[in-house]
Amino acid sequence: MVIHMPSEPRTAVIIGGGMAGLSAGCYLQMNGFATRILELQHQPGGLCTSWDRGGYTFDGCIHWLLGSAPGTPFYRLWDELLDMESIEFVDHDLYAEIDVVNNRAPDGSSTFHFYTDLDRLEAYMKEISPEDAKPIERFVGLPRMLQRYEIPPLIERAPTLRTWGEKMSLMKLMGMLPGFIRSFRFTNMQLAKRFKSPFLREVIENLFDQREKAMLLLALPMAYYDLRCAGYPVGGSQKFARRIAERYRDLGGELICRARVEEILVEGDAATGVRLEDGTVHEADLVISAADGRWTIFDALGGRYVDEPTRRLYDGERLKKFSSFILTNMGLARTFEGAPPVQHIALPEPWVLPDGTEISRISVRIYNYDPTLAPEGKTVISVMLSTHEHAYWDDLRRDDRAAYGKAKKDVSDYLVRLLEDRYGDIEGKVEAIDVTIPASVSRWSKNWDGAYQGWMPGGFFDSGPLPKQLRGLKDFWMTGQWVEPGGGLPAVLLSGRNVAQEICAQAGLPFTVQKRPSAGAAAEA
Repeated sequence: MVIHMPSEPRTAVIIGGGMAGLSAGCYLQMNGFATRILELQHQPGGLCTSWDRGGYTFDGCIHWLLGSAPGTPFYRLWDELLDMESIEFVDHDLYAEIDVVNNRAPDGSSTFHFYTDLDRLEAYMKEISPEDAKPIERFVGLPRMLQRYEIPPLIERAPTLRTWGEKMSLMKLMGMLPGFIRSFRFTNMQLAKRFKSPFLREVIENLFDQREKAMLLLALPMAYYDLRCAGYPVGGSQKFARRIAERYRDLGGELICRARVEEILVEGDAATGVRLEDGTVHEADLVISAADGRWTIFDALGGRYVDEPTRRLYDGERLKKFSSFILTNMGLARTFEGAPPVQHIALPEPWVLPDGTEISRISVRIYNYDPTLAPEGKTVISVMLSTHEHAYWDDLRRDDRAAYGKAKKDVSDYLVRLLEDRYGDIEGKVEAIDVTIPASVSRWSKNWDGAYQGWMPGGFFDSGPLPKQLRGLKDFWMTGQWVEPGGGLPAVLLSGRNVAQEICAQAGLPFTVQKRPSAGAAAEA
């Protein structure tokens, strides 16, 4: 069966109903295009999702949302698609509590309180070790520097479309450039060496669970937490994604779920539509892939438009993928009054996962701040473990379902015992439990090796957006985390907006933003 879209206005078929696809669809609808989103699963949102188990809601995505408060660039963008004032956000006073194993604070404490307020955090650390004033000021100084600038700058204009004057206006950011470049190179382990306090040194070493990473990865959320613009939306990820999907439908977009795209159709080096697994063909003037990058380029397009930079990218020579994860959610018939939202817990001894990954620390998230996820008097807690061993889980699920089920149960059993030792009153209170593994991520989203955020950022000069078109192929675009290193919801929201803006520019159309009905008529961006 061949499904033709109307000849007027211009038409676009979008592969993937995650945040990037929904964003691109919304903005194209605002600008006179007729769009159809084909989503693999039974609901939109992609990896921005939640699911129900035994009366509990388990969340797989949003821990904090950049742009949750007015006065920030991303708030303006979210508010173009959502009524942000109608969403309840929770801002935490405490980012996390971190176990300190080998050293003690002057008061004998073995716990570090990572406050979100930078002034409070600085004073707390200086109280622990006054002689470490300089490295402490370096620690809180980078997020404070970031707060002095609007990041990202000129967010309303796609980078490829900025005028010379707009590009020149970026010169005001030159003041932060030296610190920004240094932060790409300066790691937590390098900072830790500057501390005289063994207690604080151990804390800094364990900011990324004993891994060495650039301080910028932490400085950005620290800056936003302090400004109270990185809150958690009550109701979780699926409720948030559903709001975007409703906006898309209100704009006249067509969303088809359970539509498994098999091939992107090409005639004369121009994309003309897609073919589904069931043989259905959807024709359109434009094809936009908001799906996995590797699947798009090498499977759906058969690898026909792979130039040398693209080959090097997907061979791992330019950027590295994010890891995948094992996410264990538990519904517990008890509460955790006064507990912090996150606790970084040191394990009594290294834990080797069934896939061979060695774990020495875990992060426990206690959702006592979202009463919508559990019945009254009950709580959801979750533990996310990073792993690069996607192939192990994929092969095990395919070849030995009994062993696969046992491996998942081994993970959950270990965590239940560990949390029993930590908190007490756990084992008898587990009413629901769910273990999501890398193979689950791939099945749900087709993400390559279960890499849930696509490409990791590269160095300072290799961390910007990747090309949204493939050389030699017309009428085709990509959007989402596979063209935006670093990924995350704000980045893919912006990616969808930018690709719509570039499509309008290529078509010779002005890009307009149609405000929500309560806000009035259209306004030109």
